[in-house]
Amino acid sequence: MHHNCRKLLGLIASILLAVSAAGLFTSAVEANDDQQSTTSIEPQLQSSTVHYFNGYGARIWELTAAGMVPSDKVQLNNYYIPYYGDYQMIDGIKYLHLANPYQNYWVQAQYLQNPANIAETSAHGKVLAGNVPYGIFLRDSLGNMTEQIIDPGTTWRVFATKTFFGRTYYKLGTDQQWLEDTYVKLYN
Repeated sequence: MHHNCRKLLGLIASILLAVSAAGLFTSAVEANDDQQSTTSIEPQLQSSTVHYFNGYGARIWELTAAGMVPSDKVQLNNYYIPYYGDYQMIDGIKYLHLANPYQNYWVQAQYLQNPANIAETSAHGKVLAGNVPYGIFLRDSLGNMTEQIIDPGTTWRVFATKTFFGRTYYKLGTDQQWLEDTYVKLYN
């Protein structure tokens, strides 16, 4: 049953994409100073893949009268996700409205960014690794955990920074040696 549902959802998404490509849907979105959004009646269907850490996914949120609340749904890394062009800005976070079958479901836009397309910013300084009493796994340039571990309390030279998934990463050497800001005690 689960496999058939997935096929059906894929078919629905394909049909919606075809209708959208034919120009039958359009949208206009404006955000005001109160971080709320206004949306036209006819949303434009778009698609992307979720970009998150291998083995994990992006939480799907539900818009209720109480605001945006987390659902029990997760869209896994590298999975296709159709969404409409409308969005909500809540507490500075941009949420995109998911297409069928999730009529009232939303995903944070930051998880549809591809870290490979985000440029590094040159940096010159040092970081003090810390905030935990155990070894810290370094990340690759896409945010995936590597097998390299550094000790807390050690200082490292920074060559570049990159921000994605709501985190800043500090390049300590190669593209396989990035430190997540969670583990940075001091940067200067």
